[in-house]
This record gives sequence, C-alpha cells and structure tokens, in this order.
Amino acid sequence: RTGTPGPTRLPSGGLGTAKMARAATALLAAAALFAVSRVAALEMKVDAAVKECLFEEVSRGNKLTGSFEVLSGGMHDIDATIRGPNDQEMWAVRQRSQAHFHVVAAQDGLHSICFENRLSSRAVKTVAFSIHVGDDVFKELAQHEHLTPLEQEISQLADNLQTVVDEQHYYWSRERRHRDTSESTNARVLWFSVAETLVILAMAGWQFWSLRAFISKTLTF
Repeated sequence: RTGTPGPTRLPSGGLGTAKMARAATALLAAAALFAVSRVAALEMKVDAAVKECLFEEVSRGNKLTGSFEVLSGGMHDIDATIRGPNDQEMWAVRQRSQAHFHVVAAQDGLHSICFENRLSSRAVKTVAFSIHVGDDVFKELAQHEHLTPLEQEISQLADNLQTVVDEQHYYWSRERRHRDTSESTNARVLWFSVAETLVILAMAGWQFWSLRAFISKTLTF
C-alpha cells in the first residue's frame, strides 16, 4: 500500500552545526564591516622643524598598514617613522612626498607614527594619511575549528577589502595634491597674463604719447 511520506527530520546535531555556521558567517561579515570602518583618513599640518606623532594600540602579530602624501608646503617632502612600544624603529623614510607602509607588531603596546618637518625653516606642510590596524576578531574566529572554507574566504576578502580602502585613500590624496598643483599653476598663468597685458598697454600708451609729443614739436618748428 502506497502511503504519504512523512516529513523528513534533520538530526539535531546537524541543525545545530548549520546554525553555528550561519552565525559565524554573519559574525565574519560584521567583522569585515567593522574592520573597514576602522580605516582612518586624516590630515595634519606639520610646522617647520617640528615632529608630529600619532599613537595606535596594536596587539602582537597584528598589522599596521597605511599610506601618506604631502599635499602642500615647501618641496612636498617629509620624514616619516614608525616605532614600537620600546621605541625601536620598525619603518622609516626620509624626504619623501608619499609612501606606503606595512608593519607587523612584534609585541603588544602603543606604536607611534611620526612625521617630522626637520629640513624646513619656514614651510608648513600638510600631510594626508590613512592608517589601518588589523582586528583581533579575525584571529579569534580563525581559532574555531568549525569555520568552513567559505567563512575563511570571507575573512580573506575582508582583509583584501581593507587594502582596497587604503589604496582609495592614497589615490584620493594624490588626486587632491595634483588638483591643487594644477589650480595653483592656472592661477599663476592667469595673473602673469594679466600683468603682461598691463605692461603691453602701458608700453603702447607711452609710445603713443611719445610719438604725439614728437609730432607736436616737429609741427611747431
């Protein structure tokens, strides 16, 4: 006798595993958004012969990444250094207008990112920079054995997304610097053209009055 099949029941263990996997996936997605939100795009002015520093709390094994660009001031160059909690130098560049940095913390503690305008006597330099600190949430999630390959891919995708955001801030600062340079050049060309026109008009007026005076004297004699 043919009967109507009853509802198929999933094992309680399989259902719990599925729920846990979905929860972990959602947590990874939230962590990705949170990590991107921690990318800081900032600007600061560095006076002549002055060092300006920022400090970030970074745990051991985490990444400190970012970039900077000198937007204005002097020769558009500056010194930049990153130091660890014990004041050990982890990364440095000298007299650069732009650069990327990527360091891994060797120990927990405050890490300093400093910009020094040591070679300028008067020029105040404007520096645009972005800084990203890797989040511990990815490390904690990676320790769970129930992570699926999909969830691991989501974690890697979040890390790549942070890199893309850093690159966007970097190219935005470059575009702003080039736009400011172009606008400054156009303004100089405009004022040079105005000055050139005034000089030509002045010379034309002087020649006119000189010729008129010469003709008047000639007719008088």
